[in-house]
Amino acid sequence: MVNRSPVKYQRIGLSARVVFIGLLLLTALIASQLWEYQTAVQLATEQSETEARQTAEYIRVSVMEIASTSVEGGGALDPFLDRLSKRPGISVRVIHSEAINAEFGVESYEKPANAMEKAALLDGKPRHWQTDNFFFQAIPLKATAACVACHLLPTSSTELIPIGYTIGLLEVKISTVALKMAREKLFRHTVVAILLIFIAVFIFAYAIHVASRNIEFSEQQKSAVIKSIGEGIVVIDANFLILSTNHELCNNFGCLEGELINQNIKALFASEYHATISKGIEEFMEKGSSKILGHRMEMKGIKKNGTEFPIDVKIEATHVEYNKSIFFTLAIRDITEREKMEKELQRLAGFPEGNPNPVLELSLKKQTIQYINPAGKQKFPELNPHEYGQDPKGIPVDWSHPLLRGLQSHAEKFYKENLARSMDVFEAEIKEKDSDDVRVFGRQVRYFPQQGLLRLYTMDITRQEKLAAETRELLTEVREIRNELEMEHQEAEDIGKSLLKHGAKDKRFLSANIVEQSSKAGGDRAGFITETGGKRHKEWLAVFDASGHGKGAAKFQEVVLGSLLALLAKEFPMKDALIATNTMIEKLESERFLVGNVWRVMDEDEKVTVDGSVWIEEFNIAQHEVLEIDLDSGEIKKWDWSRGRKPERAMPLGAYDDGFDDLDPMYRKVKKGARVVTYTDGITEAENNKKEMFGALRLVESIQQSSGMAPEEAQAFIIRSAKLWAGGLDSDASEEAVGLVKMEDDITLVIIDILA
Repeated sequence: MVNRSPVKYQRIGLSARVVFIGLLLLTALIASQLWEYQTAVQLATEQSETEARQTAEYIRVSVMEIASTSVEGGGALDPFLDRLSKRPGISVRVIHSEAINAEFGVESYEKPANAMEKAALLDGKPRHWQTDNFFFQAIPLKATAACVACHLLPTSSTELIPIGYTIGLLEVKISTVALKMAREKLFRHTVVAILLIFIAVFIFAYAIHVASRNIEFSEQQKSAVIKSIGEGIVVIDANFLILSTNHELCNNFGCLEGELINQNIKALFASEYHATISKGIEEFMEKGSSKILGHRMEMKGIKKNGTEFPIDVKIEATHVEYNKSIFFTLAIRDITEREKMEKELQRLAGFPEGNPNPVLELSLKKQTIQYINPAGKQKFPELNPHEYGQDPKGIPVDWSHPLLRGLQSHAEKFYKENLARSMDVFEAEIKEKDSDDVRVFGRQVRYFPQQGLLRLYTMDITRQEKLAAETRELLTEVREIRNELEMEHQEAEDIGKSLLKHGAKDKRFLSANIVEQSSKAGGDRAGFITETGGKRHKEWLAVFDASGHGKGAAKFQEVVLGSLLALLAKEFPMKDALIATNTMIEKLESERFLVGNVWRVMDEDEKVTVDGSVWIEEFNIAQHEVLEIDLDSGEIKKWDWSRGRKPERAMPLGAYDDGFDDLDPMYRKVKKGARVVTYTDGITEAENNKKEMFGALRLVESIQQSSGMAPEEAQAFIIRSAKLWAGGLDSDASEEAVGLVKMEDDITLVIIDILA
């Protein structure tokens, strides 16, 4: 049974003053015992005589009782006298009257040896006397009824002795020295016992004293550790009351030390976390375990002034055996700075690797290029002759390079002044290779004195420069341009409808029979019912976003769709076709064309089929049921990606995008001759003037931005390009083919017809 009563701390230890008083009391007790011992020794002689008398009297009474009750008379005394003779310091001798006992014969040691013994025999009265070392008691033995029949009077040969006649003596000899020694031995034992008790008490008191000092030292050490530790520590009981805190916790919550004692721990947390703490501790008290104990949890703390701040908390439980109670220790960290750092790291995570413009980092001390981002390597491969990371010394700076020309003087000035600087420098004009075209790059430099690094940020502003020149030439047409832009903005709202209306004119691809249409940020979709050769078709125009994949996604679609056509046309076994497709995908990955786009192959009954989806982004399939294929055996196994168990040599097959997820499942099975329309958009991400993202509208607007076409021209270009790639502008082969066209702005357009 766990004790939920508040925990009370008790200090263990004895002060030196208490120990000293205890020792004084023990010393007084020993002195008293020694005085008593000396007094007892002095009284030993007197006490020994009294004890001798008492012993002799006991013997006399016992002898008389035995003699009077036994039919054997004096013969019954022998066993009793033998037992007495074995006691230390006591001897018993029977003295016979020579006259009375002559007929039995008297041994020499049974005869009276002194006047006291003879006198006792004559008058029948007891005698006692004492020498230096012994006490003697002579006890007359009176004749009993048994004795009368055996003994005659010494004066007559025929007359029997009367009852009560003295026939002998019982002499008891007791050593007074033995009594004294026994008493002295008793006192010695008492003194030794007292001394042993004294020693034991002293050792125990000293052990407690040492333990108390050790505990005090340990508590001081723990207190020092808790005070210096970099997180707040608070101890609470099972009733959520605070028992102790350290300095760091008080500092984090803006409280004075001791101010929180006996307050409810929930006062330190935001209200939405009260239930979590209560439930966790109550669960531990009932079951002995809790999910929240032993784990770091991020919560919100409340300072004394009411301010919320982020914290992480770890709770541990401690059992106290002696009173069956439990207390809980909470380790609390202020993670305000950590959260700021995480947000900053997230902000910088894509920089400068994801920057589409060249970025360079130069060491002014070493005069080397320490880093160049992928865009810089692509545009200026001569600045990075070695693969980044293989040359730890960096690449020597060529200040004569057009991109770096004119920067050396600024760099030397920064390095000399050793101050953090950021400034724009004049533009750099760089001539294209194998062409007379000149690209213009804007440049900004930032110097970091601690590391001695100079970072160069560039941007291709050729288009902006041209537009600026054109703007200067067309100042007189500003009003007309503004009106035209307003008209284009109005037209942009009708682009989707215009595109569908234009496509409906060509019966081979689109139809006026629109049955469903939707539009959102992920892509525009429109379904159509067409009829060709007496067969009804359901055509699905789907424009999906594949931003950031560019050539890799296009190459992937070409491989997968090519494999699909081969599978459908030649009727290969599904397993062989999938293994072949995945083998090509692996090859593309090894050539850095692809970052992980895959196909899903599963229908409702989990048999292998080809799903109508076209692509997914890398690993964007969490919480979706997919399959894996063993590349060695071709075995297809179920795989739940959300659990993260990725096989070493298996390629996950799956597809996810917001467009095809909305498609009716009955149209997801791709049949022979089927087509689907999609595209991928690369570098510019095809934003409109309002920075909005679209599907079909976005495709048209992206082509407008890159080519300068009008909306109607862009729409016609999309259809014409698809037909052209599929088998010729006027070729009937486009009915049976899969179309893939690479257009400006890294747009990939793929068309597959979906048969109804």
